[in-house]
Amino acid sequence: MQPSSSLRHRHGRRGKRPKKPIDIGHPCGTPLPGGVIRVFLRTLDELEAFWQGHHDRLPFAATGVAQVDGQIFLDEYEWYFSPEIPALVKTVTRWDETGIRVFWYDWAQRDPGEHADYFQDRADERETRLRQGNWTLEDEAEYRRRTTDNYRGCWMLENLPCDILSSDWLAVEEEICDPHLSPAEVAERFQIQTFWDWMASDAGEVEFMTADLVDAFIAYWRGERACGREYYGAEHEPAG
Repeated sequence: MQPSSSLRHRHGRRGKRPKKPIDIGHPCGTPLPGGVIRVFLRTLDELEAFWQGHHDRLPFAATGVAQVDGQIFLDEYEWYFSPEIPALVKTVTRWDETGIRVFWYDWAQRDPGEHADYFQDRADERETRLRQGNWTLEDEAEYRRRTTDNYRGCWMLENLPCDILSSDWLAVEEEICDPHLSPAEVAERFQIQTFWDWMASDAGEVEFMTADLVDAFIAYWRGERACGREYYGAEHEPAG
């Protein structure tokens, strides 16, 4: 959608808020809304023992990755485990506490000329590629999927914590274009997108994991320890 990039750069900040998400505390070991559990696991043995006792019930996880310029969401060795993805993302980001919101941007109403140009450009591209003979059945299906009536705008995020721009929140955003969804339904879709998007990124301070990735994480560090190399939580184990 054409206006998305400029809008995403404008949304995501609604005045200064005094706290980072990490400053909004959660108790350790006590079930949080959605069944999420927060724990600090400072050694590999602690992590493995906790996981063995909870992986069937809490198959989704998040942990903090140390950042040179400070943490926003999670500390290193801090873990959240959850039965469901949306609950995990809501808790880690303090979605409700920081006031993250979704809103419907009605492109056709706010900028009808740009909206009309978008569809004219698509029609022109189709005609050109049909003449060139490189218009595929998949292209035609996508072309027919979007019409001026059913592609009028999209849902967007706003009021993100710490002045994070909505254009930076997701590396790859799947547009949500159904105006009839409720804000709660849209928020849940964005939370699921956040989980998979951040999990695929190596750059952020939050490492989201599915159960198989937690297994792989533990196996990797167990292997490093067996080889006499540095490993997860080694600095927190007794010397000798």
